[in-house]
Amino acid sequence: MRAALPLALTLVATLLLSSACEPAAVPGDDAPAGGTSDTTLVIRGVTIVDVERGALLADRTVLVRGRRIVSVDSGVPAAGAGATVVDGAGKYLIPGLWDMHVHAARGGRAPSFWPLFLAHGVTGVRETGSFLDSLLYWREMARREPRASPRVIWSSPMLDGDPPTYAYARTIATPAQARAAVAEMDSLDFDYLKIYSGLSRASFLAVADEARRRGVQIAGEVPNAVSPVEAAEAGMRSFEHLWNLFESCVPGAGALRDSIAALDNRDAPDAERRPLRERQWSRWRTGYDTACADTLALRLRRAGTWQVPTLVVNRSYSFPDSTWGNDVQRAAVAADVLAGWDTTRAELVAEYGATGAVAWRARWTHERDIMQRMLAEGVGFLAGSDASNEPYSYAGSSLHEELVLLVQAGLSPLQALQAATINPARFLHATDSLGTVAPGKLADLVLLDANPLVDIRHTTRIHGVVREGHWLDRPALDGLLVQARKAANRTR
Repeated sequence: MRAALPLALTLVATLLLSSACEPAAVPGDDAPAGGTSDTTLVIRGVTIVDVERGALLADRTVLVRGRRIVSVDSGVPAAGAGATVVDGAGKYLIPGLWDMHVHAARGGRAPSFWPLFLAHGVTGVRETGSFLDSLLYWREMARREPRASPRVIWSSPMLDGDPPTYAYARTIATPAQARAAVAEMDSLDFDYLKIYSGLSRASFLAVADEARRRGVQIAGEVPNAVSPVEAAEAGMRSFEHLWNLFESCVPGAGALRDSIAALDNRDAPDAERRPLRERQWSRWRTGYDTACADTLALRLRRAGTWQVPTLVVNRSYSFPDSTWGNDVQRAAVAADVLAGWDTTRAELVAEYGATGAVAWRARWTHERDIMQRMLAEGVGFLAGSDASNEPYSYAGSSLHEELVLLVQAGLSPLQALQAATINPARFLHATDSLGTVAPGKLADLVLLDANPLVDIRHTTRIHGVVREGHWLDRPALDGLLVQARKAANRTR
């Protein structure tokens, strides 16, 4: 077997030095000519995990030429001169993993985030909003070397209300501005438009109508001004963070949320906010309506809306006094981000007190109950970590933690694995090229040392990764981790 370390580090060095390593914006077979090759990879004697059926296909040989899988057979095809041959005996081959909610294309994050994704077997990500110039810069600059970053699906900047939640959001105050924003983002050829919670009802409906008219997809957080069912039936393809699902099934919770937000917007003193927060917390503990949750699950399934729970981040807000911040990946996180996480954690502990801590844990329990009802109804789930500057969500490693949390919330190991493989392919209408290990599919693969259907934690036991047909062995993946840490340290 030929060592892959020098090429892998060369590719990442290109990323760090030139900022020019973004794959094509769509998940199909349209990479630039510089990303293709006639190289051959053979993985012999491996057990393939059939993520559609949950079956194990033992003793298979996978032949890859260039970017695509050519064959999956029980025989041993001739490797040919110069081929890379990998012994897959005792190992398990899965499709490349997808993280369907990240914010990597902001500032200097990409040079550390993208190697971290690849080092953890995350061969595809869905960007979920940033500054417009950052999104355009990374999308344009990084198409030159597809193999040095995950496959990326690009969102527009967040489309939010007035005032916007984040500085990088597009402020929309009227339906006319909403339609103009959709037209602008459509002209910039984003894969979808990111909806945010502050949009007014009229503005959201205008965005949805204009997007539908133009054939543009919308996804994001459910706006506070509409119900989740209204948002789904208006055409939102996915909901992020379970946002506003719980509130919709707790009578009075939405009104309290809006009242507290109004106080936050005018920076009201805590003495004004505290009584409302305590009433909100009381509703969270005692007001959850399971019949409402059943109806919600049915309506979301009928609308075909997918859920991206981002449990890793939700857990950080529900249990800020726990030790989620001790991940070894801290070394690959910029110092200012680490400081922000630790500050947020301390502030949340102080803000919640004993009463708030109980309420947030109750919310966590109720949201998992909603997930179980949606799962039983057949609502689709996608795995996303919210790798960004959110507390203790680490690029790459947190996707694996998300899979563990999905299983703890009621998904089987197979269903969790599907949420990061075949479900993203279905969501993206790309099952012809992604999501399974089969002839004709793009060669984004992860070779594991243990069976993930037995224990979903086995997705962390990565023996090697195939990105765009290129084999990255364990030393190469470790080299990516080193490069990510160096990139993060440049910002310290």
